[in-house]
Amino acid sequence: MKKLFLFLFVPILSFAQQRESQEILFNLLHTELHLEPRWEDQTLKGKAILTLKPHFYAQSTLILDAKEMQVKAVKHGNNALTFRNDGRKLSISLGKTYTPKDTLKIIIDYVAQPEKIKPIPGEENKSEKGLYFINPLGKVKGLPTQLWTQGETQCNSGWFPTIDAPNQKHTQDIFLKVDKKYTTLSNGVLVSSTDAGNGYRIDHWKQKLPHSVYLTMIAVGDFVKVVDPNFKRFEVSYYLEPEYAPHALKIFGRTPSMIEFFEKILGVPYPWEKYAQIPIRKFISGAMENTTATTHAISVMKNPNQLVDANDDAVIAHELFHHWFGDLVTCESWGHLPLNEAFANYSEFLWATHYYGKDEGDYTYLMDLHSYLSESQSKKESLIRHHYGNSEEMFDAHSYQKGGRILHTLREEIGDDAFFASLNKYLTQHAFQTVEVEDLRIAFEKTTGRDLKWFFDQWFKSPGHPQVVITHQKDTKQLRLKVDQIPDSTGLAYFRVRLPVRVFSGSSVKDTVLHLDAPSNTYDIPLQGELVNFIPNPSGYFPGIVKDDRGLSHWIHQYDNSKEMFARLYALESVGIVQENPLESEEIRKVYMRALNDSFWRIRQVAVNAFNDYDGDDFLAIEKVLEDKIQNDPSSNVRAEAFLSVRNFQNPKHLEMARAALKDTSYAVQASALELLFNADVEDGMEIAKAYENVHDGGIFGVLASYYIGKQKEGVGEWLLQRLSLMEGLELYQYVGLLASHLVSAGEEEMNKALPFLEEVALNEPVWYARMNAVRVLMTIKDLSPKAASLLEKVLKEETDENLVPIYKQFNVEGQN
Repeated sequence: MKKLFLFLFVPILSFAQQRESQEILFNLLHTELHLEPRWEDQTLKGKAILTLKPHFYAQSTLILDAKEMQVKAVKHGNNALTFRNDGRKLSISLGKTYTPKDTLKIIIDYVAQPEKIKPIPGEENKSEKGLYFINPLGKVKGLPTQLWTQGETQCNSGWFPTIDAPNQKHTQDIFLKVDKKYTTLSNGVLVSSTDAGNGYRIDHWKQKLPHSVYLTMIAVGDFVKVVDPNFKRFEVSYYLEPEYAPHALKIFGRTPSMIEFFEKILGVPYPWEKYAQIPIRKFISGAMENTTATTHAISVMKNPNQLVDANDDAVIAHELFHHWFGDLVTCESWGHLPLNEAFANYSEFLWATHYYGKDEGDYTYLMDLHSYLSESQSKKESLIRHHYGNSEEMFDAHSYQKGGRILHTLREEIGDDAFFASLNKYLTQHAFQTVEVEDLRIAFEKTTGRDLKWFFDQWFKSPGHPQVVITHQKDTKQLRLKVDQIPDSTGLAYFRVRLPVRVFSGSSVKDTVLHLDAPSNTYDIPLQGELVNFIPNPSGYFPGIVKDDRGLSHWIHQYDNSKEMFARLYALESVGIVQENPLESEEIRKVYMRALNDSFWRIRQVAVNAFNDYDGDDFLAIEKVLEDKIQNDPSSNVRAEAFLSVRNFQNPKHLEMARAALKDTSYAVQASALELLFNADVEDGMEIAKAYENVHDGGIFGVLASYYIGKQKEGVGEWLLQRLSLMEGLELYQYVGLLASHLVSAGEEEMNKALPFLEEVALNEPVWYARMNAVRVLMTIKDLSPKAASLLEKVLKEETDENLVPIYKQFNVEGQN
């Protein structure tokens, strides 16, 4: 599952407890479901036929997970069975004792009631509904009617009775009765579609290969299925809303190449019968690797103008790689989640490096390292954990981003060939099984012949990361490096880890690897002449923090003499903080000017940003280069950044460039051009803006909204609410705050018109951080509207999500507990 991580540095309160793997009393072999959604009351009529065998011990009672279901009847063959349903567990008396030699077929007639499922105490940040009806009666304008499921972690028991644990694998048949106007998707292949009369159809989906229960899914809605014509071995398809179906191959079309790349490096063919992807509305996560049928948030639905700026290859690769790591071989319990998520995260780096080149791959690597280091400021855990408050706590930047970095550290430790050969052994030996971290270790040890227990104990079973400080001394013959590890009270006293260093001396360049194995290590490196520079961690792959005692001249040399993106970017950022107003220094300014033509887009963007509103020496030369970036840079991100940097230069030429850029293929560039024009208060600003009012792009919306609010445009409140109501998730989080800017000067009547929308978002938006920003809007206007203050008090009292409760406690609201 792809998660979006937001680091707000609030205290993380966790009442951890020992979490054990679920005891296996029965093996769930097969699940047959006959389902009929009831849109009017958001329930699901179902019949489940479960095929099971006792695992080892003889059994006379079967206990299933069945959250808030109305259970009508339970039978074994033609024999009615007695049962007890407590709203979470369905306990069935089997009438006799069965052994592992017996196979049972249990038939359950039930009605799933997902809207009645509430979080259990202590797990308020975890939705267990499993089944979600989106706009079921079609009352919300602009929001399609859909139904979809989300099983991870243990939520599928919200829509069918089962043994809801990751260590259960089953095959399945799903018969789904729907209105003929809808398209369905589930795991496996569509065996048949049968007319059911009265405008209904029954679709039969069959999953022949075993997979974990949490990976079972269904989706229903108005989708257009697009089969990728560029892949013939099995069906690769994309299900999209009609508006985006024409862009299916631009959005997802690199999927076949990803399949072939992952098959090649792993030496294991894609193991399933098809691969489909479907974006769904109001999704509660970023994406989910349901076997053969990945669900995505609607953020992947982009038009060609948006795809110029960024695609979603990272999340597409992530979910696809799960079909080996997570679906084919599955973590035995949530405490071993990195066996799923670390690999999926690492695939993003693998794909970016393969398809877009080393610089792009390294930038992906660096951003993920930063995500983990940010989280580590308030939370340090081992990757493999058996003490946690609830399973959702495992879905963090440790399991994902740190885990991915540790896999690369292992790859560097043993070498590329050994790394991928070990993965092949791990996958082939444990296919269609569940695993623990020791299974991964043993696969690597059997392949390499090395004892890697120290590595797994240090990186998988201990918290923290190395933090090293390097000081240097030199003479004519050698460079002495003293490397001290800063101890971390939450983790190890020191780490055993490799630290690459590049040494420039005379005309020589030498790469060496320092093997750190103590709290303090000293290394003497022979020189081939006068020391010019040394660069620790030039690739950026060190799984921690490296600091050293070098100065400005060394950073400049590093930028000018490094082939690695990380070394150049780190040097550029370092020269920018050596003094206040760094661009006043000619040598620093010249470095940034050289960086404007760096080969990597992100470094050019950083350099462009450094000259934002610049008015110092070399102004004309810098302005000329920025203008060239606007017109000719191959990266839309750099072109957009360049517009922002020159927006206050007050050069009429830039207005003409901005007008021309409104025809750019990139929405990011168009948004920056609009901002320049609006900042200059051009006479036809309103006319220009009107042409963009219905463009669905967050960046353009943000620029227009700020312009309209500043101009106090008539009807802006209604327009804001209409546009914001079409947003969800991360996009809504980013832009709902603009409503506060309008409301504070709009009057109480206008505020009260916005309250129903703010109430809906603050109470019901699936993504917690979007709810948080709606509350921030209410915080802004509470003193201006009694009704807003009353609504704020209600929201703060009703919120139970563990992510939000500590934040809301910081809000100073009269009457808040």
